[in-house]
Amino acid sequence: MLAKIYLERGFQQQAFATLSEMPEIPNIEFQSLLATTAQSLKQHQHAKHAYLKLIQLQGNQGRWLLGLAISHDSLGQYSQAHFAYNKAIEVGGLSVSAANFAKQRKLELGEQ
Repeated sequence: MLAKIYLERGFQQQAFATLSEMPEIPNIEFQSLLATTAQSLKQHQHAKHAYLKLIQLQGNQGRWLLGLAISHDSLGQYSQAHFAYNKAIEVGGLSVSAANFAKQRKLELGEQ
């Protein structure tokens, strides 16, 4: 709740600090908030961990796989990023722009 208040007021760093104190909470809303906040602050290792937790909690969903792919990509883990982009495209459920982004990054990364 405190993290949401921070985010509503534009205090992303404080929200992230609050969320990252409890990274193992098995709650989809919590992990989604942690993942997106971490990613926006370029805390890609934290984002990656949250996306992996989301996949564990809710199974393979395109949006979680895309977030994971972006985190891997940002961390220079290109082989894992390529795999996750491919899986996100395969699973589907992405907006047209998100699917196009995933396809473009997959092409740019080439065969891994």
